[in-house]
Amino acid sequence: MEALYASLFGGLIAFYVAPMQAMFGPYTILLPIAGATFGSLTSHRTKLGTLTSALYLVVAISAYLIKNYPFPYFTVPHLLAILVALAGSFKSKVPLRTKIPMYTYVSTMCEQGMMMILAVYLLGLPWPVFPGILPLMIYERAIATAGASSIVLGIIRFMPKYFGATISPFGVEK
Repeated sequence: MEALYASLFGGLIAFYVAPMQAMFGPYTILLPIAGATFGSLTSHRTKLGTLTSALYLVVAISAYLIKNYPFPYFTVPHLLAILVALAGSFKSKVPLRTKIPMYTYVSTMCEQGMMMILAVYLLGLPWPVFPGILPLMIYERAIATAGASSIVLGIIRFMPKYFGATISPFGVEK
């Protein structure tokens, strides 16, 4: 719930402070809400949360393919995010420093899923535009995943007791 509220209030503040950056108008607020909420659901490692995030991505992929079926390759990173979310839900001995990039990738792809729906249905972008967007989207999402992972791991490293983590010589462990 905290992720939903934080993204809602952050989105509203950003929309108020810099409305010219809102390419989807007031619907732009849905971008951080989708990313933060579904990423948070996945990171809690509950089956229901993971399945909810995976189902959201399936809906986003389906919505894109209904209108832009000639270029289905744009959905490959979203399909990968579904697999990553499902793999991260297993209660295994995967180190936290590996799980955090997995969760941040799912989160950023959930945000991009909302962006994809809005681009197709609100802006009406046709499928010939998406082959040019795909490499830029992959680059942008890779940078977002790396940056978010670095920030989260840094915060955990400086506040390990708050997160119930321990510090080993090789990094953060849970």
